[in-house]
Amino acid sequence: MKKALLLLVAVECLALVLGLGGYAFGAFDGLRRLPPAVPVFRPPLYDARIGDLVRYEKRDRATGKVLGYLEYEVRVVTVVERTTSGPTIALFIKEYTGGAVRERMIGIQPRALMHGFLPPRFEDEDDYPAGERPVVSRISTATFPLRDYPKEMKRIPPPVHGFLVEAVVPRRSLTEVAERYWMTDKVAVFGVARWERGDEVLVLLRSEKPEPKP
Repeated sequence: MKKALLLLVAVECLALVLGLGGYAFGAFDGLRRLPPAVPVFRPPLYDARIGDLVRYEKRDRATGKVLGYLEYEVRVVTVVERTTSGPTIALFIKEYTGGAVRERMIGIQPRALMHGFLPPRFEDEDDYPAGERPVVSRISTATFPLRDYPKEMKRIPPPVHGFLVEAVVPRRSLTEVAERYWMTDKVAVFGVARWERGDEVLVLLRSEKPEPKP
């Protein structure tokens, strides 16, 4: 019995000595200094569900004047089995401008070249002129506020981590950025918290992501 205990103590001492020696000579530096996980961009639209809704306030980019509102709501999500085309989404769009209201339903496939994962304009059609649709030119990580919080607000929520997506309109220029999107999975439908396009900027007003049914 004593021999077994002595053997166990000897093994533990040896393990301790080897561990301290490895630490002293940097044997575990690679484990202690593992690089952080690299952020991977995944379009939030890929995970859209029925009932997801987002509403934006449209403003004049130069003056900040409110021009109207733009709203997107996911009405239907259809997935065809044994295909790689991904889901087809029936998207209800409502636009308020100068007291007038326009509504329409549009079908999009996030993984298709025709629409992609960027939010469509109200006027987008299947026969939209070639080269007029925004095309992603650069995606980078970014930290930004989820909304435009009022300055008098006592407790402003911390910024969120996401991505800045820049797009060009090929028919106009392949180098000049035409639109910018600040995207995070915390926002419903497209994940866009802020959208700059031409003379307009759209800021997040409302985002709803219903809980999935059990």
